[in-house]
Amino acid sequence: MTDFKVNSPDSNKAVELRYLSELHFGPMICFATSIGFKLPQHIGEVLEFVNWSPNAQFLTLCEVTYDTKSDLHSFILWLIDTEQSVAKECSRSGSPLRVKEITNAGDVIFS
Repeated sequence: MTDFKVNSPDSNKAVELRYLSELHFGPMICFATSIGFKLPQHIGEVLEFVNWSPNAQFLTLCEVTYDTKSDLHSFILWLIDTEQSVAKECSRSGSPLRVKEITNAGDVIFS
């Protein structure tokens, strides 16, 4: 697999994703780095899905965690404010979370 970059709508910021592995018959798990803003350090491995708001202030990343005791993955959807370098947990689930849209105000609309 190759690494790839997801640019913001204004092309001034980007998230680079480095392939690590994939969920069984599912999306890729990646390591994310930021260009043009600071990504909060507590965010670990993420799925390949990156969504930007039209004004490029907000983006979402879906973090993947794994519990060795239960042998299950869990998913945390983070809304990241690229101007403030802060992340807010939007949702937590046992299955991958998909975003349809993010508004310029930072409202997340799910698929």
